[in-house]
Amino acid sequence: MQTLHVGRGTSRGAMTVFPLWATTSGSCRYTTQTKHLDVTEVESGPDVGTLMVGNAGNRPALVLEGQLFEGGWQHRMSMKSLLVGVHQRISVEVACVEQGRWSGGRGQRTRGRRATPYVRDAARWSGDVQGEVWTRVARHTQGTDNPTQSFVEHLDRVGGGLADWSDLQPLPGQAGVLIGIGGQPYVAEVFDSPHTLRRQLGPILEAAALDSQLAPPVETPGRRARRFIDRCDALRLERVGARRSRRDRRGAARAVGVRRRDHPAVGRPRGPHPPVERAPPDAGGGMREELIMSSVDELIREIRAGRMPVEEAAPRIAALVAAATARNAADVEGLSRMDVAYMRMAGVLDEADDTDTFVEVEAAYALGHLSDEQYAVIRDAVVGGSR
Repeated sequence: MQTLHVGRGTSRGAMTVFPLWATTSGSCRYTTQTKHLDVTEVESGPDVGTLMVGNAGNRPALVLEGQLFEGGWQHRMSMKSLLVGVHQRISVEVACVEQGRWSGGRGQRTRGRRATPYVRDAARWSGDVQGEVWTRVARHTQGTDNPTQSFVEHLDRVGGGLADWSDLQPLPGQAGVLIGIGGQPYVAEVFDSPHTLRRQLGPILEAAALDSQLAPPVETPGRRARRFIDRCDALRLERVGARRSRRDRRGAARAVGVRRRDHPAVGRPRGPHPPVERAPPDAGGGMREELIMSSVDELIREIRAGRMPVEEAAPRIAALVAAATARNAADVEGLSRMDVAYMRMAGVLDEADDTDTFVEVEAAYALGHLSDEQYAVIRDAVVGGSR
């Protein structure tokens, strides 16, 4: 993966935005403008999972993952990024983001807006993808007057109430952004041209701001953003037309940008993760933390899927939290409190992360992915293990 540089973050509420610079960037030979796109239902009649997209312009048109198509028989989102060639018309795989409507006209439109990272990440769900999309949309629309559970209508209504990011403009040469939500790195998107970022920054921030409403108002530290980007070195980016897809060294995966899995402030960068038992005894702190954090996330997933009783998972989570706490204590062994304070103020020593792994549990509980009873069992195991 090309080297990325992380700039100073800007925080509002639960969301922190970091500028990214790439070591290489090229000219933009495609467009993300939507004015030449002609979007309709398929010729044979409406199909939930397919739309037809034509490009009447003189440059290839880039349709981004999660791009919203409004109207037709129901609102949809693109399932992946793709190029539509000059004067080309192709079928596009989509997912419905409006569960309660199946009627309307043939024509669709797109304003370039996108579904949130949380909603569009459902495309990587291993089971019923469409059902998972609806579940995630419902998480945003619940408690609102939205009879058809329309994500587009929800975005229209709440857009004015979100934190205003319109004053945040790309810096010279900036080609991407990393967004933290609830104190943790959440999603990164990097383009091959600063010009593309300038056009896409607004939709990216709008979508992420909606997800940030599901997380606590905690600023994401710069050290976590840098650590997240460092870990992306394990991914190889391949150019596919005018876009880049990511591929883990051990297997394929689809993405535009890189995101933490499944929901705001919960999960890790997507891809295979070895269990914590495989970590060698002398593994470095960074690798060890990745394995610990990933394992907590995987245990929560096992609980959610019903594959592991919470009573079995809770002691394992408690052990991982204890390991993280011990590691942080070792970092400051032999130093006075005053020394530690000065070193952290100077940026020489990272802030303590003794609750990092338990943040995964707190966020899962806040988002409704753990019941009151499950959360209590895990909490009691962690608190009991620390006595």
